[in-house]
Amino acid sequence: MSEIEYSKYLIPILYIGIVQSLFAAVMVWFKKPRTLSDKILAAWLFFIFIKLLLSYLEINYSRLFLNKMGMLIVPMLFGPLLYLYVRSLILENPVFRKKDWLHFLPFLLFSVYTLIFSTQKPVYNIQFFENDGFLAERIVFGLSFYFSITVYTILVLILLHNHRIKIKDMFSYSSEKVTLRWVMFVAILFSVAYILVISSGIFNIFIINREFIEPELFSSTGLTLLSFAVSFYGYRQANVNLKLSGTRLILPVNDSVSSNDKPKYERSSLKEKDIEKYLENILSFMEEEKPFLNNELTIQDLSDQVSISKHHITQVINTRLIKNFYAFVNEYRIEEVKKRLLDPRFKNLKIMSIAYDSGFSSKSSFNTIFKNYTGMTPSQFVKKYSK
Repeated sequence: MSEIEYSKYLIPILYIGIVQSLFAAVMVWFKKPRTLSDKILAAWLFFIFIKLLLSYLEINYSRLFLNKMGMLIVPMLFGPLLYLYVRSLILENPVFRKKDWLHFLPFLLFSVYTLIFSTQKPVYNIQFFENDGFLAERIVFGLSFYFSITVYTILVLILLHNHRIKIKDMFSYSSEKVTLRWVMFVAILFSVAYILVISSGIFNIFIINREFIEPELFSSTGLTLLSFAVSFYGYRQANVNLKLSGTRLILPVNDSVSSNDKPKYERSSLKEKDIEKYLENILSFMEEEKPFLNNELTIQDLSDQVSISKHHITQVINTRLIKNFYAFVNEYRIEEVKKRLLDPRFKNLKIMSIAYDSGFSSKSSFNTIFKNYTGMTPSQFVKKYSK
């Protein structure tokens, strides 16, 4: 496919991406109240705008872009910004530290290089190993670009994986804003887009030795999709604010707490007699006051209600009941659902109405938890026991 044919597809995509990313960056920046994560997100969207704008100018004013490094170095900001954004969402009191500037050091070094050699022969050269005085730069930049995309994608996925484990001790419900599933989608979309960019470049350079596939098509399409996804979900996203630091139920393995987790409490100031006292108070409060009927109950809410530190509640539930907060609360919700399903007073209500009234916030999570707990679906349970 010729450069003209690629441009026919690229230009409309760039128009859409440029407008969307700039609009979203402005909207997020002026959001009230504006958090650190909002500032990072706005910066990320702004640099997506810069990258897409440079791509548009390169197509229409290619004589000004002899050295393509000016275009190629901007994506080296995307990995660090995505990582810092995710970290700022999940930390309790997030701050931007001085050492965080080190994440942008490769971008700054290549920016200086670009300014010095901006009028020289293109660093991006289809004859990759041609000894034209820029071979070393091509190798260093290529490896830096590859490792930037790879390393930051892995770091983000690790952050999200650890986050999804930690929220089980903080929240009794799951939602996009809490689990950050949408960020996982964005991270995967980001990595896939640049895997295609890198793969197409390798194919052009090392296999057919000519510009057969335009990597910019993958880059611009991916960034345009990213700008829509990030602006839609990111604008509504609030900080999750985690501090990095279940009668027994038949629950999924990831809802139980392994005995191997117990050593983390070895330095706890909580005494054995206090643990028993706290456990009794918590269980009594759950039975009598039924806080689990609140479908957005958090461990902070329970802490405020029983006047016990949330860290101590976590320790008590983890060590005495061998489960996390999520499983602990949802066992009460399941028991409440079972009682109501078999109570003639609720026979005219639909199953999901009963589930919502019992504290569940979504149909999918209710069905999953109910089946894991009882070994059957709600309908099967009613059919079996209602008689």
